[in-house]
Amino acid sequence: MSYQSIIIFTLSIANLLVILFAYFHLFIFKRKTNSSQAESSLRIQDLLTELNGIMASTILLEDLVDKLLTKLFTELQISEGALLLISENRISWAKTIGYTTHPVFDEKVLIHLIEKNDKEIIIVNELEDSTVKHYLLNNKREIVIPLKAKGIIEGALVLGKKTTNEQYSPDDIRMLEFLAPELAISIKNAESYEEIRKFNESLQREIEIATSDMKKINEEMYKKNVDLKHISDQLAEANLKLKQFDKLKDEFVSLASHELRTPMTAIKSYLWLFLEMKDLTLNEKQKTYIERAYQSTDRLISLVNDMLNVSRIESGRLNITIKPFDLNKLLTEVIQELKPSAIKQQVNLELVLTDNNLPSALGDINKIREVIINLVGNSLKFTTPGGTITIRIYRDKDMIITQVKDTGKGISQEDLPKLFHKFQTVGSNYLTKMNSQGTGLGLYLSKSIVAMHDGTIWAESEGEGKGSSFFFSLKTDSNKASISDIPVASPQMPSYSTPAN
Repeated sequence: MSYQSIIIFTLSIANLLVILFAYFHLFIFKRKTNSSQAESSLRIQDLLTELNGIMASTILLEDLVDKLLTKLFTELQISEGALLLISENRISWAKTIGYTTHPVFDEKVLIHLIEKNDKEIIIVNELEDSTVKHYLLNNKREIVIPLKAKGIIEGALVLGKKTTNEQYSPDDIRMLEFLAPELAISIKNAESYEEIRKFNESLQREIEIATSDMKKINEEMYKKNVDLKHISDQLAEANLKLKQFDKLKDEFVSLASHELRTPMTAIKSYLWLFLEMKDLTLNEKQKTYIERAYQSTDRLISLVNDMLNVSRIESGRLNITIKPFDLNKLLTEVIQELKPSAIKQQVNLELVLTDNNLPSALGDINKIREVIINLVGNSLKFTTPGGTITIRIYRDKDMIITQVKDTGKGISQEDLPKLFHKFQTVGSNYLTKMNSQGTGLGLYLSKSIVAMHDGTIWAESEGEGKGSSFFFSLKTDSNKASISDIPVASPQMPSYSTPAN
């Protein structure tokens, strides 16, 4: 996928999220409206629709904020106000409307106010008497709307008095409450897009420079008989630059993947909400479409998470925290987590402990949990109804071995060398189609994580139709001195895994 394609994909997801927010909130808003409020509520609904249309129409920060504030201030007859972005406890960007002189906004006052109040809308007149309240009122600040993303203060929308000197009506406040989370997401997406756009421009310039350097090298080789050592040095320098560009690419993929997770998670949440609303009647076709969209979004989130983890591993930014932990307890927890899926597929999932005196395993418990989930999930995909998946742990000298054995499809000898590689998938049967082939990243990630623990991962199978067994080893607590906290290259595997998820 090209960099431009990733940016366009990011923009499309962001706009889709805003549209979903808009129509869901309008749906809730209309349900709360009664006949006595009809005229006022219709005006507010129309304004919300127009504001959401603005947020869905542009991803450019300057354009978005200018259009949105102009419309909002005109319709609500607000005399003055500002939208502020906050970074590292400082105002990093501001857009003001209506001030005759340049206003001063105290970051400490705003951050203290937002952190102390967990409300979506802070009405200054309703605050307890304090120096902060007097400061805001003296500076004609009537309402403060925090802009938060994942609990982090990204900025604030500050509104002054109305030109009519009237108070903000309940409908005004309710409309602003609906607008606040949508505005926060739109602003965050616009900031993310700006970062990605600037990053892409910088990366493009670097690629152009590298291309020019390589062209010069080729021209020199044809024009004169240059020293081979000199050519070798130049090629080494060019190769170093390409490695640096590859690192930039990994950082870009990491950034894009990180920014895609938030909107896709929100889309998944709203789809789930539509499916679970008791008072919302859906016909079978509508329900089927939403369920398919929910499943597809879930797979997208899984793909983005895998891409993000691969990027972190390959760029050396995935750190592990080595501590002793109870592997038997961890396996018990994972099995309980995966049992509903196994029951749904009519597969028996069991844990066998052969030694009651096993020592503690040494590793990062959260990363090892991912390995176990990947291996058991892989077996679930290729085990037919009525089959069995058995997890067994035992000690082999100074190592603890975990085995995941299934009675599933098995694997041919010709397919064994294809496994544990990035984006590599094998096998094609009805289970593959029913459960989705996957990205081919699960076993690659598992291999990388185990290698970071100085362990080994492999698999065995007697052939197609005879099941498969996955194995991975971890050091015990007594052997922790040789394990590094820094990611290392994956070792050569002695054997291979079953089909990648």
